[in-house]
Amino acid sequence: GRGMYPYLTGSASWYLLTMVTEAFGVRGTLGDLTLAPKLVQSQFDHASLASVTVRFADRRLEITYHNDQRLDYGAYRINSVAIDGHPVPAAIAPGRATLPGDAIASLPPGVSHRIDVTLMSV
Repeated sequence: GRGMYPYLTGSASWYLLTMVTEAFGVRGTLGDLTLAPKLVQSQFDHASLASVTVRFADRRLEITYHNDQRLDYGAYRINSVAIDGHPVPAAIAPGRATLPGDAIASLPPGVSHRIDVTLMSV
């Protein structure tokens, strides 16, 4: 009678995993961090931002997608990536950006780091 069914069956965990890896597109790839968002326009807030906080390489990362043009999935691509306000050498390909694992591992542990991803029209 407490509405715990999704948690007791594990479906809530699968839902969260799907949101992080598929909708926000955050996943590890051979030690690197890959960002491949599939967010639709309605998932961005009034400031055209969508954020998720994850742990990767023992670092706390707040990943924020900036969609200033208010584009829908399929109409945007990743334009640039910055960590804590500094541009990072990300390998940007259609639909994704890959950040080198050593760039993440070199970040100081124990504090939260912000990754800003700017989206623009295709």
